[in-house]
Amino acid sequence: MADIEAALRTPGFGGFQLLDLHDFPGQGTALVGVLDAFWEQKGYVTPEEFRSFCGPIVPLARLPRMIYAAGETLRSAIQLSHFGPTDVNGPVLWHLTAQNGALLANGELAGGRVLRPGGLHDLGTIRVPLPASLDAQRLRLEVIVPGTAARKGF
Repeated sequence: MADIEAALRTPGFGGFQLLDLHDFPGQGTALVGVLDAFWEQKGYVTPEEFRSFCGPIVPLARLPRMIYAAGETLRSAIQLSHFGPTDVNGPVLWHLTAQNGALLANGELAGGRVLRPGGLHDLGTIRVPLPASLDAQRLRLEVIVPGTAARKGF
């Protein structure tokens, strides 16, 4: 996932090639794919999860770090790798939720912009001051592209 997302975040990148989607069952064994030799799931990634980082339209977050303390400001540049079939008309939605599902912040990016297929789009930067009273927990940043199946949680 990280390697594919890094490739998608590279401006002007022409694409990538996966060795195979399924394990090679020929002479010897090559466990190279996300599917087994019978084209069945191995159990470590669902089709939906795979599409969230390897699909025609992939939201990307440039988080400078993954751990924040209460009272700090979470900052992240949001980008969209768009190689889908049609234009995407903004806005792109985002929300930050706490572990218990409580909404901490939400917003829109690229409102009114037409995002054409064929490249990487900078949508903007989100800034969320985290409450000083926030206890240690996992937060979830999710970016959603309305009108498409593209959504990504970070």
